[in-house]
Amino acid sequence: MNLDAELVIKNLNGERKVKLTDFYQENTRDDFEGCYINIAGLADNEMITEIQFNKCKPNEYSAFNKIGRRKALAKSVMTVGTRIEFNDDDTVKCSAVSLGAVGRYPYRVKAAEDTLVGNKLTPEVIDQCLDQLSDVVFEKICTRASCAYKKESVKGVARSNFDSIIAQYKG
Repeated sequence: MNLDAELVIKNLNGERKVKLTDFYQENTRDDFEGCYINIAGLADNEMITEIQFNKCKPNEYSAFNKIGRRKALAKSVMTVGTRIEFNDDDTVKCSAVSLGAVGRYPYRVKAAEDTLVGNKLTPEVIDQCLDQLSDVVFEKICTRASCAYKKESVKGVARSNFDSIIAQYKG
């Protein structure tokens, strides 16, 4: 999600490319008896064959962390991805922050991204970003039993990403 990935979707007649952010969009149709069908969707005769994304730029760093029940299982309780490109003056030129397993599909958090852009990664800016992520978690899943846990744990997982990116950048 953070790397602006594109999905290559093929069938016997050819292929099409769909940006991952477009693939995961809210579906308002209610005729699937509770099953979630995404808008970009796959036809019965299609399958995803590739996920393509660009390599990070020289001043760009990324980190990904997840909370899961066990390392042996692929299922995540929560994921946080972060990508940051720095200007020469150490301010953030571009950012991407995404959450997974916090809602029906993974998504980017624009408010958190906007907080980072134009600023240095100071403790105050990072804390503001973490608070915004926590607020988004609450907005997305406030009726779920896991909300209180995820609302707080997203801060720790995202902080690990920022620590990793700062270490890579200063490295």
